[in-house]
Amino acid sequence: MKKVKMLLVYVVLLIGIVAVALLAYRLSMTPKELVTEPNFKLVPGAEDEEQVENMENYETLVVTPTAVSEIEKLPEKEKESTDYSHYLLLGVDTRDSIKTSKSDAVMLLSINELKGRVLITTIPRDLYVYIKGKGWDKLAYAYSYGKSELVKQTIENNLDISIKGYFTIDFEGLEHIVDELGGLTLFLTEKESNHIRDFFKVEGTEAGQNQLNGKQVVAYSRIRLIDSDFQRMNREYTILSAFYDKLNKYSKTTYPKLISELYDYLKTDCTLAKCIDIISVIEEEGLEQMDTYPLVKSKDGYGRIIDGVYYFVLDDMKECISQWHAYLGDNYKPSTYFQMISDSLANIILESKGIAP
Repeated sequence: MKKVKMLLVYVVLLIGIVAVALLAYRLSMTPKELVTEPNFKLVPGAEDEEQVENMENYETLVVTPTAVSEIEKLPEKEKESTDYSHYLLLGVDTRDSIKTSKSDAVMLLSINELKGRVLITTIPRDLYVYIKGKGWDKLAYAYSYGKSELVKQTIENNLDISIKGYFTIDFEGLEHIVDELGGLTLFLTEKESNHIRDFFKVEGTEAGQNQLNGKQVVAYSRIRLIDSDFQRMNREYTILSAFYDKLNKYSKTTYPKLISELYDYLKTDCTLAKCIDIISVIEEEGLEQMDTYPLVKSKDGYGRIIDGVYYFVLDDMKECISQWHAYLGDNYKPSTYFQMISDSLANIILESKGIAP
């Protein structure tokens, strides 16, 4: 019985990570990127261009080299002790090129065993962040520059935390896992069904209740143009619920096969023992008790254009991150390293307005 429970725990972890990765605030279709060797630079593609067709609607920022020079001189911030264990969850698209793959879904799983608390924080893929060695750029591009390790480092520096591990799944893996589970049951509106067929060129859906295969679920998870951010987030939560509903119907005798299939599509720096520890804590507290928190809200900043590319830029980075730490209740005090990053962004905004910092 104990062995079966461990198998269940591990399967729940793997499927849970895949499902949670879908909940990113800016999960969307990855644009085709252009690459120039040897020093490739990511430039806006199809869907980014859709965002910046009306550039006059957005404030333009001009970033000078001095905006990052002082940060580069500083050593990495010291890892502070905290009651929380943070784990990075990434959903990436690697279909076209390893150089143009991006982290489309970025989330943080935070566990406090002392308080019996589990928090999932959604982080916008378009968020303007400081990337060590690359300067200020879009969070989604950190994966292209340095894979999961650089995304992990970037989140650590910009959220002023220490991350214990990461879990990464790509769209191919998500599609395969859904098919291994026999599909997911989801309700589609007429707009959603038409968009899956007409925009993503995926056939076989209709308005109403659907049994969706992997390709259809991936298309559903990437809908972003037919309505609002709130509706997109609702779709992502719907997928998460469908995953758990499906898992609960599976026989325990199928767990070994599921483990073998799922693990092939998951990349992590955590050991199997650590994976079991993580999900054991979550199970003990109850999956239904998971709390969620959007790191960035609309009032925290604006969409801005930098070199023709759309970013979401925080008006007050220190305040935004401090509010998140306050929600965690971890007695946060900004580090010197984070303060330098926060001040750098504030100076960029001031300089673009013609105000001397």
